Amino acid sequence: NNGAEAAKILSAANSSQYRSIYLPLVRTLVPGSLEVFDFAEQGMVTGQRENTTVAPQALYLMNDPFVLRQSLSLARQLLSNEQLADEGKIHTAYQRVLGRQATSSEIERIRFYLQDYAALADQELAQNTTAVAEKSDEGEAEPATGSTAVAAANPDDVAQDDAIVVEAAPQPKDGQEAAWASFVQILYGTAEFRYLK
Repeated sequence: NNGAEAAKILSAANSSQYRSIYLPLVRTLVPGSLEVFDFAEQGMVTGQRENTTVAPQALYLMNDPFVLRQSLSLARQLLSNEQLADEGKIHTAYQRVLGRQATSSEIERIRFYLQDYAALADQELAQNTTAVAEKSDEGEAEPATGSTAVAAANPDDVAQDDAIVVEAAPQPKDGQEAAWASFVQILYGTAEFRYLK
């Protein structure tokens, strides 16, 4: 599951902009999103899917690079619409994620949240930029990332332990983008998003 062929499959799946009802699955390569949300064992005949609510589901929505990437993507779309004020952007986010308009109390809380988060994120980004600049001035090299493994036609021909697949989380360019991405991610993490009434 950690070899070059797995990285190739993961890359193709993550770059796709399409939703699908039916997806091909490699028996030993289960997408992370399906693992935590009660996906049926692929090698077994399963008449009914288990229904659980466990901590890994919430942790997936908080930490997975796929969720972070989708949150940042929607945040960038919202911010690029300069015709809408913040209230309109909040309504648009609620409509796209939850299928409803935000209430007036939700809008008020979100405005304060976005303002506070953006200020803190700007400070954090400034500190990180300063730290990186100091390291480069001192001559410290950044560790090399990525794998030099070459994808093979047959996954059985790939040494699966020598190339670990690590997906990097996307980074916002400024505090405002970070705040909106965080807000969208909060919407994705709500029970209202996860469960149909």
